[in-house]
Amino acid sequence: MEQFAIGTELIGTSGRETDWRNVIGDVRSRFSGPIVYASNHSGEETSIHWWDAVDYIGVDAYYPLTNQNNPTLAELKTAWATPATTLENLSKQYNRPIILTEIGYRSVDGANQHPWEWQSGGTVDLQEQADCYRAVLETFWGKSWLRGIYWWYWSTDPNQGGAADMDYTPHDKPAEQVLKQFYLLPVYLPIVPKAN
Repeated sequence: MEQFAIGTELIGTSGRETDWRNVIGDVRSRFSGPIVYASNHSGEETSIHWWDAVDYIGVDAYYPLTNQNNPTLAELKTAWATPATTLENLSKQYNRPIILTEIGYRSVDGANQHPWEWQSGGTVDLQEQADCYRAVLETFWGKSWLRGIYWWYWSTDPNQGGAADMDYTPHDKPAEQVLKQFYLLPVYLPIVPKAN
């Protein structure tokens, strides 16, 4: 195993600094690879005081972006400005890189407002999902303090997804094309953020 997550969104315990430092010490005595903790976006990420004990600051980045059902790409990118600054400052404060340990958007109208809501109904909106993916990638791609983005969620079922699917998967949707545009670029090409 290349990396180990010691916990995910354990908000009720993450304030117990001494206990977490002890847990991390015990894990390090048995595992030599990098350690990450996946904090919740709701303020847990900024309230943890033991980030220096792990190798990566993990954030499940389901930040609400706008109050609209059909925001433009520019509005979504503007909405990312504050969370991106918070994450960059957190990285600098603890001298640790950030991993977006979980992030994703359903292909439903208004998905950007409450990206963590996985059970609500709605109307299929493939473009909003694709725009949310693009906003994340254009905001964070090439940041020196970011070490990765773990997208939620792509099933192993090859039939999941498609134009009628309202779930998180980008499979067979415009969001998949957005991912391809970024991840299939030759590594020797620099990624330059687009000007607003």
